[in-house]
Amino acid sequence: MAKSSNQKRKLAVLKDILVRLHRAKDNQSETSEAIAKVIEYIRENYRENLHNSLLAKIAGYHEYYLNRIFVRQMGLSMHKYVLNLRIKEGERLLVNTEMSISEISAETGFNSVTHFSTYFKKETNMKKQNKAEEAKQNKNRKIAVAVSAAAAVIAIALLIIVPLIK
Repeated sequence: MAKSSNQKRKLAVLKDILVRLHRAKDNQSETSEAIAKVIEYIRENYRENLHNSLLAKIAGYHEYYLNRIFVRQMGLSMHKYVLNLRIKEGERLLVNTEMSISEISAETGFNSVTHFSTYFKKETNMKKQNKAEEAKQNKNRKIAVAVSAAAAVIAIALLIIVPLIK
């Protein structure tokens, strides 16, 4: 039975759609791999001076196209992603270390303390002094827990040893 020209046209359109879907899927997996490379590079080098042009070379795309697909997949620009990573690390350092603000600023890749402080306040809605105070309180809590644990061990030891002495 011969296919009508209408059926042939429908099959050709269907084939074209399938080919386009397959190409789009291949293209999406390529761009996802490029984004994964860029994210890995950013995480390993966020302390460095990162530019979109450098990240584009790593991914093998033009910087404007890469940023567009980065935004589409990640929900924010590459620049914003780098800044957020730096702020998150700065927040961790403020809470868990005795480092000064200028040391943290340099350690996290900011060019100036002012830039770090301004962006930190904007993104975290907290003042750096509050973070430093929180860090001291956390340290004091850890010391108090350690002292309490030591006191409990001593009390248990006394309960065991005193009856043995009598």
